[in-house]
Amino acid sequence: MATIQLLVFCLTVLFAISSVSSLESSSRVYLNVTDRGYQDLLIAIQPGVSESDFPQLLDEIKEAFTAASRQLYVATRRFAYFKTVRILVPADWADSADYQQVTWETYDTSDVRISSDANDQPQTQQPGQCGEPGMYMRLSPSYLTNPAVTDRYGSPGQVIVHEWAHLRYGVFDEHANPGDINDHEFYTNPITDEVEATRCAIGISEESSPYNMILGRRWFSILET
Repeated sequence: MATIQLLVFCLTVLFAISSVSSLESSSRVYLNVTDRGYQDLLIAIQPGVSESDFPQLLDEIKEAFTAASRQLYVATRRFAYFKTVRILVPADWADSADYQQVTWETYDTSDVRISSDANDQPQTQQPGQCGEPGMYMRLSPSYLTNPAVTDRYGSPGQVIVHEWAHLRYGVFDEHANPGDINDHEFYTNPITDEVEATRCAIGISEESSPYNMILGRRWFSILET
């Protein structure tokens, strides 16, 4: 039986970010049905992130998504893993021989955004219904590089897979959000009048969801526009 390689880093730095205004994403990540690896996962570094911090940030991104690939492989019962990743850096960063020119990659089409414009809690923009994919995942530089912040929110490998479930599968959190007085661990079903736990709809199954088990990724590519 062939051994699946969980993650290969093909560093392609893409150079160019012209717009960061849109909330909508047009992801190109896909699942290779032959080797079951997610390909073309695009990570974009937001303008404003310090270029001098990029060497450390790059190492932490690679380590985090390698760990997440293993976690995803286990969580999906050896069905899927992250195979290749592309990294888009801001257009105002200095050019480098390690960078490649972009083709289709833009900030607005990124699956993961490294951004410091909010708090450090990892989160996914998913305004749709349960079972519908989200827009993008946001991770802060501090979460990836500051051990104290990492410890506060949990292991990047596990956290990224948790957020990937929101982003790719449209899975809702199955827990209450601390500090939100309107968010509870249990609720009363308005149809059956029964008390149920906060979770994604039990009517959506792996077979019934049009987004079931469609993930993908590739090597690391650092892109420049």
